Amino acid sequence: MRLFRRTAVSVSATLAVAALCLGGARPAAAWWAPGHAVIAMMAYRQMQPATRTAVDEVLRQHPDYKNWLAELPAGVTEAQRGEYIFAIASTWPDRIKDAKDESVSVKFFNPGGRNPAPKPYPSAPALYPDLNVHDTWHYLDVPISMDGKPRTLPAEESVLTAIPTCRGYVAAAYLPGSYRAYYLSWLAHLVGDIHQPLHATGRFAAGRAAGGDAGGNAIRFKSDGSPGQPRNLHAYWDGLLGSGPDPNRYNTLQNGWAELNATIEKINADAPRLLAGYDPATRESTDERAWLMESFSVAQQVVYTFGDPDASGDLPQPDAEYRKLALRAAYQRAALAAHRLARVCDLAFEKKP
Repeated sequence: MRLFRRTAVSVSATLAVAALCLGGARPAAAWWAPGHAVIAMMAYRQMQPATRTAVDEVLRQHPDYKNWLAELPAGVTEAQRGEYIFAIASTWPDRIKDAKDESVSVKFFNPGGRNPAPKPYPSAPALYPDLNVHDTWHYLDVPISMDGKPRTLPAEESVLTAIPTCRGYVAAAYLPGSYRAYYLSWLAHLVGDIHQPLHATGRFAAGRAAGGDAGGNAIRFKSDGSPGQPRNLHAYWDGLLGSGPDPNRYNTLQNGWAELNATIEKINADAPRLLAGYDPATRESTDERAWLMESFSVAQQVVYTFGDPDASGDLPQPDAEYRKLALRAAYQRAALAAHRLARVCDLAFEKKP
């Protein structure tokens, strides 16, 4: 297996141009729903008790809360309910992109995209700050240039602008409850997104990836028709924390709770080893720019070590050796994301003097 060539990138230089190097609209799902739920549930267990109480109260005011209650698996106790609701909430920003998702009670729009906004657009949506699906909030494609050519793409909102926005509004007790629930759902989702390596970069080169590989979406795999086979490199990484019961519906958790709880047990059991290389200050970091650059480095050092960048046509499915390496990296990213999400929520809900 020939490795992707890597181009050394200065962290400071990369961050300086990152604000101007956002890729165009692309499929924006990060981890599939079970992956986001895994991170959210691990985070919930690490929050301060007062934070969990506050999270529960805010999410009870989400307009889709009753629909979420209907998704809870049998046997969930009152004490467990908040953890499971937080898990479902973390998947909501992907659900709103699916116009057929019956768990979403209000139709959201993608201006200029597949679900264009109606005219006239509602000037003041009563339940939410707006009804935009915000596709570009999920990622920031810091470019890996394979041919040495600079890439300066149109700037727009990204995960680096959305996380601070969500953090600020979650902490804003003056906001309507449904607005805070909206931003809390987004915050839980985006902290997961930014720790998925392929939401931090895209590979650019003349020829095959002249327009960028859209965070691995353009690196397609051959399929033998087996159900659930990932169709591309991005989808492969999305599924490392769990693909859910239906590979055609990335946002579903129903009937998939046993799988995600088993994944949590595996990550927790291996967490000391996974995080051993991180000093306490790094583990506790609440700087989303640092999180992004970690993911960027993992993409360079792990994700893009698969396949031949010059090959034409679809690539074979990754082998067992690559999967072992990828799983370890994904579990490490999930453990860090959960720890940091808990910390961010503690700060957002802490009592101010």
